[in-house]
Amino acid sequence: MTALDADIDPRTPREELIHRYSSLRKRLAPLDIDLTVVLTNPNLFYLTGSIQEGLLALSNHHSGPVYMVRRVLERARYESHLDDVRPAVSPKKLQETLGLRQVKSIGMELDSVPFVWAERVRSAFGGHDVEIVDISHVLRETRSVKSAWEVDRIVEGAAQIDTAMERAREVIREGMTELELSAELEFAMRRMGHEGLVRMHRFNSEMHIGGVLSGPSATRPTWHQAVMGGGGLSPSLPHGASDRKIRKGEPIAIDLCGISHGYIADETRTFVIGALSERVMEVQRATQEILSTLESELRPGVHNEGLWIVAETMAEELGVLEGFMGVGDTKMRFIGHGVGLELDELPIMADRVPGEVPVGAVVALEPKVVIPELGVLGEENTYHVTKDGARQLTWAPPGPIEV
Repeated sequence: MTALDADIDPRTPREELIHRYSSLRKRLAPLDIDLTVVLTNPNLFYLTGSIQEGLLALSNHHSGPVYMVRRVLERARYESHLDDVRPAVSPKKLQETLGLRQVKSIGMELDSVPFVWAERVRSAFGGHDVEIVDISHVLRETRSVKSAWEVDRIVEGAAQIDTAMERAREVIREGMTELELSAELEFAMRRMGHEGLVRMHRFNSEMHIGGVLSGPSATRPTWHQAVMGGGGLSPSLPHGASDRKIRKGEPIAIDLCGISHGYIADETRTFVIGALSERVMEVQRATQEILSTLESELRPGVHNEGLWIVAETMAEELGVLEGFMGVGDTKMRFIGHGVGLELDELPIMADRVPGEVPVGAVVALEPKVVIPELGVLGEENTYHVTKDGARQLTWAPPGPIEV
């Protein structure tokens, strides 16, 4: 590495990696797994501080994790503060290289790792006599509790979005396209260090910076797991900003993700050129009232489904249930989600989702209402769940922001 690299140290601190490894080992202990193999980029980065090609091996035989790198070893040794970063070997040589006498069970991320990879590892350790144990949920639960260092990174991402929302207020004009506005906002965030890639956990989910959608464009549903769809620029990525021109008096829904050191913040605001009609303003105020109530309910131990029930009940009481979180078969039955190295982390606050919100989680709450042929109203903030309740991390002024 160069002298310049040494002066700029964006690496995950050593104490962070030690704490994460320790937390994961405690969660894995009841499974009694002989060997854990981590392959996916988000989990590799979480446990090593690097995403160079390779794998991370965890076993009771070693006091710490072993990061085995195929490409590029020198960079992995610079990027990671782990003690044991070594060249990769073929799966057939893993057992010998790691000094393991017998392996009867291997933990892997089966919700993300391709079947052929899992079978390749199993075969290297004895074929069908070896049990492959899914540790995906264990890893996701471990990552759902954020350290102070992680929260600081999310705060940096939140500042990027807040700046972009201010830039939106400055540049929105009648006749500009959604794409032109999206480019302006991306430029503002990139100048602040936005890394340009929003990782998602759900299979086949893809996103760039978020949605910049005007009027009925925002109501156009798509396969993407979100309330707002949009036309996109082609069927190859059928959501997000399009060439549609923005018009006066219609809601402009801007839902953006900021990213710092891999960590994501999420925020939505409603803009308008001129003013919204009183009928539409009532809907916007309803979403803000729901969000305010959810903020007061968000605390450690609250049930995931409980927050959804609160939101849905309020939507009915306020007269916005019909379009709440979507319309008809495209309605989304969630009200919030964890954020971190992926946009859709645990906890998921949704209908029929068990579990509780843990202390230390960082979540986005996003009550929205779809009005067919008109647009999407709503607001979204990112929060840190502390022992004292919810701490708001995104701070753009509430909508509708008139320009």
